[in-house]
Amino acid sequence: MTSEKVIKLRYFSKKADKEVVRWLEPYSFRDESFYGFDRRDGHIKKFLTDRIVEVLVTKRAFNPRWTVETDSKYEAVDLQAFPFHLAISEDE
Repeated sequence: MTSEKVIKLRYFSKKADKEVVRWLEPYSFRDESFYGFDRRDGHIKKFLTDRIVEVLVTKRAFNPRWTVETDSKYEAVDLQAFPFHLAISEDE
């Protein structure tokens, strides 16, 4: 199995009516949604891309539990075009 990177996601939660932070194993990006395994809760969660505030790619590695997939239209996507900030962590 290949090693992937954990992400730190800042997201506006409508349910909580505030920004929340999630540490996720990313698995799927399709249909304007992002799906990741929440390492704290132990569940797959869906995040709408228009509520993502920031994505931080950490140095923490994980071995995927399932196949990491994308919708074919996103394979060569320019992440800078999305409405959230993407960064690479130097120390996480």
